[in-house]
Amino acid sequence: MELLVEVAPTKEKAIEKIRKKYGDRVNILRTQRNNRSFFFGLIERVSVEIFFSVNSGSQSSVHEIPSVQSRTRVSAARVEDTEAEKIKILESAQRINAKIAQQVEPLISAAKEKKTEKVPTSPEAVHALTQTLEGMIQKITNSAPVVIAQELQSIQRIELLLEENDFSFSFIRKSIARLKDELSYHDLESFEKVESTVLRWIIESVHIQVPPICTGTRNIVLVGPTGVGKTTTLAKLAAFYFVTEPKRTGIQPRVKIITTDNFRIGAAFQMERYCELMGLDLCVVQAPVEFLTYMTLYQQETDVVFVDTEGRSPVDGQNIERMVEYFRAVKNFELEVYLTIDAGSKANDLREVFKQYALFEYRALIVTKLDETTSIGNLISALSEARTPITYITTGQTVPSNLEKASVNLLLSKLKGFKLLAEEMGNDYGDYGSKER
Repeated sequence: MELLVEVAPTKEKAIEKIRKKYGDRVNILRTQRNNRSFFFGLIERVSVEIFFSVNSGSQSSVHEIPSVQSRTRVSAARVEDTEAEKIKILESAQRINAKIAQQVEPLISAAKEKKTEKVPTSPEAVHALTQTLEGMIQKITNSAPVVIAQELQSIQRIELLLEENDFSFSFIRKSIARLKDELSYHDLESFEKVESTVLRWIIESVHIQVPPICTGTRNIVLVGPTGVGKTTTLAKLAAFYFVTEPKRTGIQPRVKIITTDNFRIGAAFQMERYCELMGLDLCVVQAPVEFLTYMTLYQQETDVVFVDTEGRSPVDGQNIERMVEYFRAVKNFELEVYLTIDAGSKANDLREVFKQYALFEYRALIVTKLDETTSIGNLISALSEARTPITYITTGQTVPSNLEKASVNLLLSKLKGFKLLAEEMGNDYGDYGSKER
């Protein structure tokens, strides 16, 4: 039998957490209500502590040990072996708190000597047992910081590990709270269990989406902030479909490229150079109506149309809205819009990008410059909140070889310090990751 403590805002929630962790193998021993004040007493927070024991065998339900007022109604069968019960209590206290181990050792020895004696089953015996039990609970309560410190040792280690990988404060805080809520005390003592649990949550945060299979013309549009590498990424995609894929399938698709980026110095020239090397035509449009004209024309004579757009800061709402006018002009066409983001961006910046570029109704992400970042925590933190899937990842400047299908393992390879990482990366998540949608 183990003696443990669960804390929650209400008794009902505490019992719910106990059931979730230990099932029906528990006895509730004592309930204590605590009031804590914050900000000079202006805010008061109420919590409930439930002290309970965990039985090795199964019980039909979670039930409470009778209080002092109802002791006399306890049947003789429930106190058949008082000394044996004392031994269990004292030994449990020894395991939980080393500080009182020496103090309770004589009590354990005395209880074992009396264990074979016939024990009265009167209310007085119940009263004595309850007093012993409450005394031990009080000792455990007084030494609660030691128990908490033991619990937090693994918590502190995983928190430090997440910080070293640049996970956001929000992601770390939610992970720690979830660990305490979902894992038992014994699981929290095991850092291996804590690490494997958090690693599983990290994997679940990454959603992968395969490119759609289209029967007609595919219109692939890249949007995103300035400096993330949209133009180079679009060139890689075009080279993949026009150069690499035909070698595999034996079918040469018809490819066209359009750019709306006529503001950035050298942008059109850079794309023109890529198109010249691949033998593709480039169309530079100056207005939404011109964009509509060429998109309409290309639907009849092209298999894949790639559209490069000008990069804008996510806080430049006015110019982002102007870009939307191009999309409104072709609203009747089926577009595959991909938001292009830098793998090394901060979580807060990514949140702002997701928010501002939501106007374009992007279907998935293309993560660029994975090779240039040493930490992936910010990206995964933002992905866990946005729940937006990834389709492609770029890992260098070479066209087209540094364009890869998105995969969980590719992102996991950037994590540092997780000892169980190699085991997880050995799992088969498929070509497109752990979750295909």
